[in-house]
Amino acid sequence: MYQNLGKLYIVGDFNSRCSDTSDFIEGVDEIPSRETIDQGSNANGDLLIDFLVDCNICMINGRKGKQDFTCISKRGKSVVDYIFTTHENLNSCIDFNVKTMSDITDSLDLQECSQIPDHSVLQAVIKRKHLYLKNTLLKYPTNLKRIPNKPKSYQIPNDFLNDDNAREKIEQTINKIENALADRRDVDEAYSNLFQLIDSEVISKIGYKSAHDDQHKITSRKSKYKPYWNENLQEHWENACEQEKVWLKCKICGPKKKHLREHFVTARNDFDKLLRKEKRNYQLRQQKELFDLSKESNTRDFWRKIGKLGIAKDRRDKIPMEVRLPNGNISKDINVVYETWKNEYEHLFNTSDGEYDEGFLTFIQQQVDHDLVNNIENNSDTLNSDISYEDVEKSVYRAKLNKSTGLDQICAEFLRNNSCVDMIFRIVKFAFDNGVVPETWNQILINPILKPDKDNHEHLDWKFTVREVRKSASRALSALYTKFIACGGMDFDIYEKLYENLVQPVLLYGSSIWGISEHKQLETVQNRACRYFLGAFKNSTNLAVRGDMGWTTVKTKQNIEVMRLFFKLSNLEDDRIVRTIHETSKTKQRSWHSRVLALLRKSELNFLINLNITTKQKLRMAQDKLTAIDQEKWLIDVFDDKNSVNGNKLRTFRRFKNNCKTSLFVKTINFHIREELFNYINALNNTFNAFNSDEKFDFIMNCDHAQVLLAKTLHLMFKRRKINL
Repeated sequence: MYQNLGKLYIVGDFNSRCSDTSDFIEGVDEIPSRETIDQGSNANGDLLIDFLVDCNICMINGRKGKQDFTCISKRGKSVVDYIFTTHENLNSCIDFNVKTMSDITDSLDLQECSQIPDHSVLQAVIKRKHLYLKNTLLKYPTNLKRIPNKPKSYQIPNDFLNDDNAREKIEQTINKIENALADRRDVDEAYSNLFQLIDSEVISKIGYKSAHDDQHKITSRKSKYKPYWNENLQEHWENACEQEKVWLKCKICGPKKKHLREHFVTARNDFDKLLRKEKRNYQLRQQKELFDLSKESNTRDFWRKIGKLGIAKDRRDKIPMEVRLPNGNISKDINVVYETWKNEYEHLFNTSDGEYDEGFLTFIQQQVDHDLVNNIENNSDTLNSDISYEDVEKSVYRAKLNKSTGLDQICAEFLRNNSCVDMIFRIVKFAFDNGVVPETWNQILINPILKPDKDNHEHLDWKFTVREVRKSASRALSALYTKFIACGGMDFDIYEKLYENLVQPVLLYGSSIWGISEHKQLETVQNRACRYFLGAFKNSTNLAVRGDMGWTTVKTKQNIEVMRLFFKLSNLEDDRIVRTIHETSKTKQRSWHSRVLALLRKSELNFLINLNITTKQKLRMAQDKLTAIDQEKWLIDVFDDKNSVNGNKLRTFRRFKNNCKTSLFVKTINFHIREELFNYINALNNTFNAFNSDEKFDFIMNCDHAQVLLAKTLHLMFKRRKINL
């Protein structure tokens, strides 16, 4: 059905080793034989050969270009990735090449290569023919409105609106504009005449930009060098690549080839171990440095160090730590570089003698003081004067270039001539003198277009604001997690400090106004931050994760911000504008003031309103009360079985954890160990699915040490697995 609708190419990993088996019928199909470098075969290869013979399809591998193994790993090498095409299209393939991952890693400077893929990249060059004849025209549907492309503003010729034909059109257009403004007082028609003149000139001399004009080639690439990369790692990597190439080029089967493969595996294992060791040591140094800086009173160095962590720092272009000496040589000695920079900056703006004229300095100071006094008495009649030709001309030539156009498709580059400035001046002067503007200017104004499934009143409540706050907070959390991973984990105190200073201010932005209501989507951001630090699974309950971290809910933090603003407004002077507006809002029902009073009564904090203490003291008392309420609610939710006979998911957790405070293991155990601990707990839960809560608890409590617990659990898992088998 589709055999004549185009060329057929099939590319992929087929897990098929075909050896030198022919993929065509010899004596019938006239195609060249293929070169084979993999002498192994399997059942998938036999099935693949049968499929190719039946469908008149052949391999491009081995018939064009350079051949190499497509799967290279420590376990061996093979050809399992292919490109297939029909017999008729084989000549359309001009070249074929296999690029191994080692070559790609070297060419792109990908230094962290401990886990590179084992499959190579297949590259083929195919000659493509036009599908349509030269005289064939493509017909588009006439009922569809096509938006015009942006004109080629960067190819404006010198005779644009500057030849004899254009001058004649300009005079006619000016007459039309004058008649439209003077007789009919129609500014829309005047502007339409200007638009038609420029549009006709653009079509005749410039043309429109095609879709291919915006395609730009990316010529630069970012460096992939890691901060822990050193000469020793480079030597081990080069040795592993060299051993791989020697093993791949060996055509002899026997002990020698096996010996070369063992050399390659040993070299690659040595490189992987050394890379992991260097990365681990670098991350430990980063964590220790952050911990030491966090304990100092001057936090500037701490935040400067935090700013240097993450992907964004790696993408920046770094100044090379080298200088050019007077003799022309390049020196990379740090002492020489620092001394050269010091000398250059010292003489950058300083003269040799360092003298200046005291009289000239006094004269300049007096002139400045005189201008400041005289400018106070100046009037501003120039601001109220009529728009002149020079004002319009200056605005036209100050407009930014290479910017997107409006609905009229007129670029700022087209208006940079005296004729256009003259016509624009006539239209603008008439518009401002009579208080009317062309209708096109009103259409260019940006108006919000609501989606069909959205409420038209979404901008009248706080849902839209909260949604944007959640997006911004998620981006801030991603930046924090990037630094967390780049450092190989952080201490709890440092992570909490970064969260409270980088994410929480964004999450609670403006919450003193909209924070009275609860918003679930903000809670998800904080729960995700807890999971990032603990290394917990997605199916872990929010109550358990938040209980281990010891954090209060976002709703509690919102209420604290609301009360902060309320106490601040209550202590303002009566003559302040904000206090006056606040007092006026009290007379309205369901106002912010009435909702805050309801919150205070619900929290039993209404006695703070008339209490004669400072705002900070009131806020501290409110914070302690709200935190206690939050912890009490957390404990109730943990023990809430919801009419379940066996209890909820936390029936074992609540026997060990009965308060919403930071757990000891969160502050003491390393991030990688915490992650393994959660993996172990997940396996433990999967093992104990058939047990009830009491059996689980009794088993865990009988273990005196973590190693004994691990041994007993693994032994029980092995027994149950044998029974299931």
